[in-house]
Amino acid sequence: MAPAAYRLAFEQTGDGALTYQWQTNGVNLSDGNHYAGTMTATHGDTSIPWAATGTATKGTATCPFSMTGTGTFQGTSNIILNYAGTSCNGPVSGAETIKR
Repeated sequence: MAPAAYRLAFEQTGDGALTYQWQTNGVNLSDGNHYAGTMTATHGDTSIPWAATGTATKGTATCPFSMTGTGTFQGTSNIILNYAGTSCNGPVSGAETIKR
């Protein structure tokens, strides 16, 4: 079964025309064999690159973290979320399945 595609969309409210340019890691995406709709309000693909940094807090304890990964659609019901990075406890990596 081919992977499903995700769809991100934004809706404008108010006056004036908007232009769109989807980016990953600050670099403009362009339409081609991997992306479609890179200069429209709707963008779709079969995988989602992501990154997160921050500080987790529990009570007075804090733990900085930094992670990157890719979420890949599996069929129409699951997303496999791969990740790797660091936390105050050292390196972390793995994969999680998010189910519909």
